Amino acid sequence: MNPDTPPNAVLLYSGDIDAFHAQARANGLDTPDRDTPFYDTREFRIDDPDGNRLWIGQVGAADGA
Repeated sequence: MNPDTPPNAVLLYSGDIDAFHAQARANGLDTPDRDTPFYDTREFRIDDPDGNRLWIGQVGAADGA
């Protein structure tokens, strides 16, 4: 991570958060479990080696559907 560069965050939307999460783990990425915050989205995050955070979410999937 370059200390002179501030980290960034990117929000990506998936049509199937469960399949995307499973594929990320199958590809060897260290991903936390999916989270369901107070808004109508299920999501998880991936932090890259440069300190950037990728949030992957699916709108309308908060009920686990």
